[in-house]
Amino acid sequence: MSPLLLRRRDWAPQVREALNAELARAAALPEEEKRRFYAVFDFDNTCSVFDVEEQLLVHQLRTLAIRIPPEQFFTCMSSLLSGSFEPIMRDAADAYAGLWAKYGPFGGEELPRGTLRRVHRDPLWAEFAAKMRLVLDRIYNEGESLEASNLWILQLFTGMSWDEVYRMARRSCAIYLRKPSRRVTWQSPEQLPSRCGPVTAQWLSGLSVTENIRELWRAVSQNGLGLWVCSASCAPAICAAIDFFGLRPYVTGVLAMTMKEDADGLFLPEYDYGGCAFYPEADGSWRRGTVPTGTLTAFEGKATAIRNVLVPVYGAGPALCFGDSVGDLAFSTSFPETRLMVCMSSYRIPADTVPANPDERFVRQGRDERGRRRFRASEESIRI
Repeated sequence: MSPLLLRRRDWAPQVREALNAELARAAALPEEEKRRFYAVFDFDNTCSVFDVEEQLLVHQLRTLAIRIPPEQFFTCMSSLLSGSFEPIMRDAADAYAGLWAKYGPFGGEELPRGTLRRVHRDPLWAEFAAKMRLVLDRIYNEGESLEASNLWILQLFTGMSWDEVYRMARRSCAIYLRKPSRRVTWQSPEQLPSRCGPVTAQWLSGLSVTENIRELWRAVSQNGLGLWVCSASCAPAICAAIDFFGLRPYVTGVLAMTMKEDADGLFLPEYDYGGCAFYPEADGSWRRGTVPTGTLTAFEGKATAIRNVLVPVYGAGPALCFGDSVGDLAFSTSFPETRLMVCMSSYRIPADTVPANPDERFVRQGRDERGRRRFRASEESIRI
């Protein structure tokens, strides 16, 4: 049978040519060798245009779908941060306590629309939302620890179940798919007394998965290859995005961040190093595996998770790797079996990247981030 190849004309030509060559080669392998051939994708900003988990954070802040009691909020959300964050986190915690007193208690579900209209007119909400969103940017920009930069958003899920986060993430995907790309600015009010004064936070609104990604996942899967996601976002959010965007039929499994759970199955604000892969089941659920990743699935931890979970199954590292940033370089350049690395947003990975396999090709796919977001037949991207 002929291999299923990429046909869309909005791939960068060198990307389509390289992927089709690898797909054709893999499809022609004897069955025993083909079982060792698999692809690993990052998800945020690789499979999706823009970031699933960052949009989910905005959704939580906008809808107050949070279950952390106000007396625990500062401790819960500051435990991984350095002391320089104390003033802004105290301000956010005070605003959250005021919102809880006026509109709570919050139960982990988004508030009714009528209530939210009042909330969004309240200066306390502007104080809370702007400062929480700015904290995320500061974590990324001020050299906070790997744990802080990858787990801070997950700590906001404290007290919620895996299924609740999954449902919330699907709702967030549905909302931001409909929105054209734009930069949104949140400002905290000047009239409220605070420790660090008024601040401004910006974030990108919009989220999509292009038809190119659906075509690619379908081709990888239908040519008989394993297809894995390895993400630094939380597992239920990534599983929800895979389901929402229609990618579930093609994925083999997901390696992503997991938090510890209490006896009732509710998330604790502590990372679960015993977290395992998640596998799609025929009934629409996701089954948790039994082999721990043993690591944060970020930066070098992505390569570690692949070694711990996938290499024992396949007997080799991934043949095809897809990422968007320096956080994906470790898993894309660590394995001698890797034949191709595709950077899915052309400006986020250095041109002097050096893979472990001297024969590995490195190609870049451009995209147009404006409007409804799409790929373009070029390695250059148009940024919003």
